[in-house]
Amino acid sequence: MNKMYLILAVVAIIVGGVWFTMKKTPSSIAPPLNTDSSGAQPTVSAEPSITITKSNEITLTIVSPLTNTSVTTSTVTVAGKTVANADVFVNDTETKADSNGFFSAAVPLDEGENSIIIVANDANGNTAEQEIMVTSETY
Repeated sequence: MNKMYLILAVVAIIVGGVWFTMKKTPSSIAPPLNTDSSGAQPTVSAEPSITITKSNEITLTIVSPLTNTSVTTSTVTVAGKTVANADVFVNDTETKADSNGFFSAAVPLDEGENSIIIVANDANGNTAEQEIMVTSETY
């Protein structure tokens, strides 16, 4: 029985010592604060910060022509919908969406496969971009 008390006492001392050491460690390893010539420690004030995430995308739907379309003309009219009054660029052609967001622009085509890039920009600087492929077979 005395052995049991002795073992319990040793275990309690070890556990207590480990707990005491863990409790003291963080403050003992913390770096000292710098003080000025009067010995005063600096105060730290934190300003709240607010992060506003702004989406830089708007909707852009190409209605006509569908990508990978073949035509027998040297021009194609690209039509679509985006936000109202957005500036729209269809390759080198600039146009503006109407108050409902609809736009169209005639684009010249080279013989063969043509990449048409459509970019819409709204008044807030948000953008959307799509690319379609159109093949012109005018021979």
